[in-house]
Amino acid sequence: MFQSHLEYAGKTSQIQQNVVGEVCNFENQFNSRVVYSRKLYQYLLIQMIVISLFIYWVYASPSLDSYLEGKPWLFWLCLFISIGTATMALIFRKDVAIFPWNWVVFVTFTLSISIVCGTLVALGDSVIGLLVFSSLASMVFFLFMYSLTVKRRLTYQGSILFISASILLIFEIFTIFTEVSLFWLSTVSLFAFLLAFLLIYDTYTNVNSGDQYDVNQADEVSGSVIIYWDVILLFLKMNELIKDYLVRERN
Repeated sequence: MFQSHLEYAGKTSQIQQNVVGEVCNFENQFNSRVVYSRKLYQYLLIQMIVISLFIYWVYASPSLDSYLEGKPWLFWLCLFISIGTATMALIFRKDVAIFPWNWVVFVTFTLSISIVCGTLVALGDSVIGLLVFSSLASMVFFLFMYSLTVKRRLTYQGSILFISASILLIFEIFTIFTEVSLFWLSTVSLFAFLLAFLLIYDTYTNVNSGDQYDVNQADEVSGSVIIYWDVILLFLKMNELIKDYLVRERN
């Protein structure tokens, strides 16, 4: 009888150790996923800061504004480079996930897309362009800040709360210090919110997908470039679903 009690105690202890081990693995798994999301938002934030600074340079420097307006070939060249870089990174996702190719992709895409956005701002309204990219930079910054507050699992509710705060902040700043119309402020805010939702959905779908997406093998540097294609493809898929729904309703 004493031996049976020892066996029972041993089995109980083993079960407890297994449960503790599974809980620790669960915690570590989601911690690693949160850390990956945090790093991904960090590199996206770096991209947005570089783009926003270049946009501000265009806004504050009439000579640079005039130079970009007179160089349309530079716009098309950088647009081709940025699209080509993102496309090649998407196709060769595993190959560009290692150093130094991930940084080559990151730097090339960031610089080329900055010139593309700067040229668009030079050809249009500089204040509106500054509003757009400030909203995007603020959005990514607040997502990064949200990821710093989470230890276990990212949620849509928390992300939407932080995104709403970022949009309201930019809305108030440009309302006070610029003469941008309410129409453009509202339009850009809605655009930023839609883009933020697509970004959150794409990120969380991958990060919280369990074993289907191994964050230990993922590279956040090249991932910050590939995610643009992911968001575009997700947007096209959403349009297709809406179109199919409207067709079914009509029939």
